[in-house]
Amino acid sequence: GEQMTARLMNSWTPAFAREAEGDHDAVLCVANPLPKRRSEVVERLVVVPPGGIDPDQLRLLNADGDAVPFEIVKRRYLERFWGIDYRAELYAADQFDLLDTYLHRFGDRIIGTEADRHRHDTFLHLRFLAEDLPAVGHAAFQLSNTPGAVAKMPPPVVVTRGDGQAHLANEHLQVVLHGDGTIDLTDRATGHQYLGLNLLEDAEDIGDEYDYCPCDPNQMIFAGGCDGKIRLADSSDLRGIAATTFRFDLPRSLDKGRRNRHPRTTPCDVTVEVVLNAGARRLEISTTFNNRAFDHRLRTWFPTGLITDEVISDGHFMLNKRPITRPTAADWPQPAPPTWPQQDFTFLSDGTHGLAVFNRGLPEFETITSGDGSVIYAMTLLRSVDWLSRDDFPSRKNTNAGPTLHTPGAQCIGSQTFQYAVMPCGPDVFAADVKGESEAYRVVPPVVQGVTDGALTGGQSLVHGTDPRVAITAIKKATKGDVLIVRLYNQGADELTETLHFGLPVLDADKVSLVESELHIFRDDPVITHGGRQVTVPLAPFEIATLALSLELETT
Repeated sequence: GEQMTARLMNSWTPAFAREAEGDHDAVLCVANPLPKRRSEVVERLVVVPPGGIDPDQLRLLNADGDAVPFEIVKRRYLERFWGIDYRAELYAADQFDLLDTYLHRFGDRIIGTEADRHRHDTFLHLRFLAEDLPAVGHAAFQLSNTPGAVAKMPPPVVVTRGDGQAHLANEHLQVVLHGDGTIDLTDRATGHQYLGLNLLEDAEDIGDEYDYCPCDPNQMIFAGGCDGKIRLADSSDLRGIAATTFRFDLPRSLDKGRRNRHPRTTPCDVTVEVVLNAGARRLEISTTFNNRAFDHRLRTWFPTGLITDEVISDGHFMLNKRPITRPTAADWPQPAPPTWPQQDFTFLSDGTHGLAVFNRGLPEFETITSGDGSVIYAMTLLRSVDWLSRDDFPSRKNTNAGPTLHTPGAQCIGSQTFQYAVMPCGPDVFAADVKGESEAYRVVPPVVQGVTDGALTGGQSLVHGTDPRVAITAIKKATKGDVLIVRLYNQGADELTETLHFGLPVLDADKVSLVESELHIFRDDPVITHGGRQVTVPLAPFEIATLALSLELETT
């Protein structure tokens, strides 16, 4: 998928101009795969050939020629390494990983100084605000040395350190990172505080790959109070990054009888990094855990302070509303675990305030009622076991769930990194557009660097949804025929009408089945209307709708 995306974006933005002089006219192509317009702080490693853009006179311009807020985080002068083209990498993280490899192994050969700027490539770590990116489209940003107005920067991210804490703030959030990795978060719109978020909890695990099982009694260990070293990893107008590193001493394994944790401990290094962008409503968290212990489960706790009897989590074509305490019964063949599955996010609300937690590939959580009646959200980060299935633990009534295969790799020894984010908001999951914010967090805009000669300026959206209660899950060419398939569903319990906006004229629109065949059963449904570049779709509660659309393709 990334290779196809890279090929497509390189066709929009050629790597080289038709004449050598044009190779200095650099442009950044930023794509937005989501069906909603968005603004994001974008990181990019920009490579400028000798004699090209002067970083001291640099301006970044959008397609209309207006200056864009940006900053140069770092610059280097590096001798070109044959066969390596950083410009075609889609994500800045991959660019920096690639660059670090060569700096580590060939740094003494390729690193230059300011005196080499006219014969070495200039590597600019660029950070800029890509505003109002088109939905399912792209925008072009040109690097320029032409004199002109400088863009007004947004309200800055403020980052400070003191008293064993790091403080970050933008116009929406105030954040305090403590040495033990816990976070205090304030919603500046309401002044409401969430204290002690991201508390790491570790417990023994006598289960297998199918099911978790604690000892009796459970032997939890918390990272609260660990002595951490706070550092400010980055501080600029557009982004603030703070981190803490501490040692989390854990029992090295279960004891021989597998009914208690071993009395000896092993140190596990932990780094918690928080990222706050200008204008962001969410705080991004990255926890790196060097696992040196066996037979345990690591989770992060979010003591929400919210009193509610319901939790909402993202699921398959719907939002799942579930009780805080999962029902179970002793006479079931397998008692239900206390955990629930989630896809992109989970949301809690007390009717006045709401808190959403987004994740990247962390599908399990539990909600726990604390002593004051409020809810603790606990998300599983890691389970360390070494058997596919066992028949000697009570949470599955001492029965096998599969073959008894030894899987030592499932202990997950070594460094693991977990990524998630938290967003305080209002009490309504749709008014806060939690689904849209979650998708924006999970989908980083891909970027390529090219030249202006032959580049498509972009700016148009292929399709744009309007109602936050509606989620668009697929945009694809039909399996048969030259029509566009758009799949969407109503997340809520109310009937509604969604209006989709298209960047091309719509000639025809029909509702089809999931396998893209004609739906006779829906002939009496309200008619899907289309006119010009809009399609209006009535949706029943929780309805999944698949649309087949004929578009008038532009030939110029």
